[in-house]
Amino acid sequence: STQSTWDYSKVHRCFRPQMENLIREASRIFNTSDRTTDSSSLAAFLSAFDQVSLEDLPSSLPPPAPSPFVTISAIHDARSFALSVFFLPAGSRIPFHTHPTGSFGVTRLLTGDLRVLKFEHCSVCVGSEGVCAVRTTDCLLDNTAFVTTDADIHSFQALSDSVCLDVMGPPFSENQKCLFLAEEQPGDKEHHRWFRRLEGPPPDFRVEVRQ
Repeated sequence: STQSTWDYSKVHRCFRPQMENLIREASRIFNTSDRTTDSSSLAAFLSAFDQVSLEDLPSSLPPPAPSPFVTISAIHDARSFALSVFFLPAGSRIPFHTHPTGSFGVTRLLTGDLRVLKFEHCSVCVGSEGVCAVRTTDCLLDNTAFVTTDADIHSFQALSDSVCLDVMGPPFSENQKCLFLAEEQPGDKEHHRWFRRLEGPPPDFRVEVRQ
């Protein structure tokens, strides 16, 4: 393993106003019946998300696990949503997955270089095996909120040590888990791809979850 390069010199011992505001707006948006069409609440939530920086993370977070582990540390757990911070060492990857039906997530890069691949389900490809999807995003994340839904298949790859903030609602549970997938052959059209459903996370995905 390698020595972690995370810098904790600027984090604080309690929630700063930006984090408190994010939690307040998340409580509002994730308690609405249709969070994607409540435009004013959604805009306020995304704006609050974009105001949070690395310096706003609480100092109570434990140090991340050594490389190559991805570390997920809980910041705030509620019935309707979970707020977490992800530490991804350079070279690590969160494999392709999709979220449970009805879920809604937002990720924001706080520091580092993170490549995201995002596909959306489609019915263009002909066949009955696996999941067919079309690629809609292949880019490096900037510091604005990146939204995912249950219609997405996405993955993240850390090109350098990276930290990102993540809000997911409803939170994952024993009955609400993400589905991992593996890339298969290309689809019938450009940017289309077949995915194979997996029984669980791939064996090379090294992750440690800390509450």
